[in-house]
Amino acid sequence: MLKSSKISHIAIDKTTKTCYNTSMKNKTKDTKHVRINNIDFNYLMGCKVLMVSYPDGTDNVFSGLTSQQANNKIGDILENERSCY
Repeated sequence: MLKSSKISHIAIDKTTKTCYNTSMKNKTKDTKHVRINNIDFNYLMGCKVLMVSYPDGTDNVFSGLTSQQANNKIGDILENERSCY
C-alpha cells in the first residue's frame, strides 16, 4: 500500500500575526460573543466551551456545555454578580 504524503499549507494572518494550518476549519462563525455588565461571554459551539472574562481580569472556562447549558450558566453568573451588589 502506498501512502501519499499530505502537505498542509500554512496561512499567515498578518493582522494578528498568527499562523494556522489551512486544513483547519475557520470557526469564527461558530463563536458567539456577548458583553453584559462588562463581563465578556464567548461560547465556542464546535468545542462546547464557554469562556467568561471578568472586568477584574479573571477568567473562567466551562467545557462540555450545550448552548442551552451555556445560556443557563450565563444566567447563573449574572444572578450571582447581581447579588454581590
